[in-house]
Amino acid sequence: MTCIIADGILTFAIDVADEVGVLIILFHTTIALHFEIQTVKSDKTRFTAKCASNGCPWRIHCAKLPGVPTFTIRTILESHTCGGITHLGHQQASVQWVVSSVEQSLKENPHYKPKEILEEIHRVHGITLSYKQGWRGKERIMAAVRGSFEEGYRLLPQYRDQIKRTNPETSIYGFLNACQPLIGLDRTLLKSKYLGTPLVAIGFEGDGALFSLAFGVVDEENDDNWMWFLSELHNLLEINTENMPKLTVLSDRQKVIVEGVEANFPTAFHGFCMQHLSDSFRKEFNNTLLVNLLWEAAQVLTIRRIPPRLWATAYFEGTIKHSLDKQEKHIGRTILQQDTGCIVEEISR
Repeated sequence: MTCIIADGILTFAIDVADEVGVLIILFHTTIALHFEIQTVKSDKTRFTAKCASNGCPWRIHCAKLPGVPTFTIRTILESHTCGGITHLGHQQASVQWVVSSVEQSLKENPHYKPKEILEEIHRVHGITLSYKQGWRGKERIMAAVRGSFEEGYRLLPQYRDQIKRTNPETSIYGFLNACQPLIGLDRTLLKSKYLGTPLVAIGFEGDGALFSLAFGVVDEENDDNWMWFLSELHNLLEINTENMPKLTVLSDRQKVIVEGVEANFPTAFHGFCMQHLSDSFRKEFNNTLLVNLLWEAAQVLTIRRIPPRLWATAYFEGTIKHSLDKQEKHIGRTILQQDTGCIVEEISR
């Protein structure tokens, strides 16, 4: 296709296979010249449109040449009398036009957000579109590049069968023979067109690198789904080894995971992930200094134990045991009224 725009006059020869190609060319042109068109007739062999402004005589008629994939302009009235559009949007800025405008940018940067797509279109073409148009344009491009979500889910059973055929029991074998006896349990969220919750079991290689052991996609995180996942994981490990290794399991301390580990891996040591603990600690106290002290305390190699008789009512040996609770509450209120900065300094000494 050759397109020339000069002094508001449009001249172009079209070399496209169908009327969709004609539309895209016309849409780009009308947006560039700031006028809108209204389709009069459109089929596989003909396309006719006129200026959308009442009373403007501009009109174009295209027809397909027989035997070749080429459309030609049969008739065009090149002059507008309407003065063009003055509003920010554009009737011809369809999702397909958005796709053709930002396709290359999105292929180069798949993380391009709909908001950034709209900003680029406004900067280059001077029109303002809705967020939905930007989002739908991105979805259509990503579907063309990566395939649709529907196609991906449809291919999952074939993908599973291929893995079973070419790499049977790869993950389990790799974990049992090349990883530490350590499993991390967590969950994440699917935020695409189809929602869900992947439950994940991660192994750790000898150098600390993460090893994908198992995952299961469920509708939501709940007791039944965690118990099912941990039961399946136990069965896979059990049938692939003569002696189940004594495992260490790390999790975010959820009750259902604790119960699931106890039920399916009763000999495992279950530790809690410090990142999750510190996040909860920060949310509870909103104090960075205290969070840092928590990390320091978790990493020390020795612990100085304070005898319970010095601080616990049940073991207190003094003669004022009856008033100890009241004194503790009074001291606690006094501390809370003080500047927490000096308290933190004392704790950190």
